[in-house]
Amino acid sequence: MDNEGATMKSTVSYNRKQGQNRLPIILICSFYLVGVFLKRGILYHPSVGNGIYNGWLSLDFYKIQQGEWWRLLSFVLNPPGLTTLWSVLFIAYTYIIGREITELIGWKKITLYYSISFVVQIAIAAFFYFCMNRVIWMDLSFWGWSLFPVLAWIEPKKKVFLLTPFSMNIVKLLIIPGVLLILRILVGNYSSRINLSGQMISMILFLIIEIRDKKIITIESRRSESAD
Repeated sequence: MDNEGATMKSTVSYNRKQGQNRLPIILICSFYLVGVFLKRGILYHPSVGNGIYNGWLSLDFYKIQQGEWWRLLSFVLNPPGLTTLWSVLFIAYTYIIGREITELIGWKKITLYYSISFVVQIAIAAFFYFCMNRVIWMDLSFWGWSLFPVLAWIEPKKKVFLLTPFSMNIVKLLIIPGVLLILRILVGNYSSRINLSGQMISMILFLIIEIRDKKIITIESRRSESAD
């Protein structure tokens, strides 16, 4: 009985820890889902939802200077995808890949990556407005897309069940963001290309931090081995 009780306690503790670790990615996906409702669910007419987001929630520094400071936070609600189906599907992909990354590097790191992307997008929008006198509506709709190459770099042999009965190697799954990248470059507008460029900058910055941390861990492990 004691062994069963200890096993049950350890299982509950593990599940609780897993739930806490996944909380950031759950919150991020929740932001996207709220954005889907705002842009495509209200009155079931896309133009109404777009009007609410563009008119009141987008990262518009002209409006921010007029006192609409909430836009510095509300712009994260813009969901990925151009249709409701694609948005919901890609939010599911974001959760699955984000969960895998969280299990590998922890919730603090994935929160750090989201924070870096958040700051970079605001910085780019501010640069265009104050230095070039242009309003660029930056958002984080490409953040989920960038999780594919991030996971491929962290664990290239990782296999993922991506809403299918069979698993696929994450490197092979890079075809999904690859197709999206090509489509955005070919048919996307100026703002979407700038958004995509900003997310790529954030991804590179995060991977640089990961490379640095891995080198520090390697150095410390070698020192401990030599000390032993």
